[in-house]
Amino acid sequence: MTKVDRLWVLGQWTLLAGFILVLILISPSHDPQLPAWFGIILCVLSPIIVAFAVRSHRAINHSVRVRIGPSPNTEMRLVDCGIYAHVRHPMYLAAILLLLGAAIWRGSLVALGYVVLAVVFVYLKARYEERLLLLTYPEYSDYMLRTGRLLPWIGK
Repeated sequence: MTKVDRLWVLGQWTLLAGFILVLILISPSHDPQLPAWFGIILCVLSPIIVAFAVRSHRAINHSVRVRIGPSPNTEMRLVDCGIYAHVRHPMYLAAILLLLGAAIWRGSLVALGYVVLAVVFVYLKARYEERLLLLTYPEYSDYMLRTGRLLPWIGK
């Protein structure tokens, strides 16, 4: 893992730790704007997306060795089937949905603020990662034209 990769990973773990502390230490809002069941649905959706991503990785590379740093694994082929045919970064989408779901479930406006920070962080990390993927996989530029970054219809 490169020094830059380590910084990205440190950033994501720091954000996650801050988010968890907010959920534990700060009292929820007394009148949440969204019902708790909506947050629970988002939390349940998150591991389902991860499962689809793992299945797609296994179908193409016969392995699930993924990295948490942004540098691509040059021993693996580009995965562009399954959920990856619709979203370039389903793992990032799953992480955002989990954070958003937990913040809604808890009814915490401060946690929702952390979700905004996480979305900005993930967006910047995904853009950096995509620059590396373009250098590693020549077909990645065509894939970017067909597939949304975090949502199927946004970020092509």
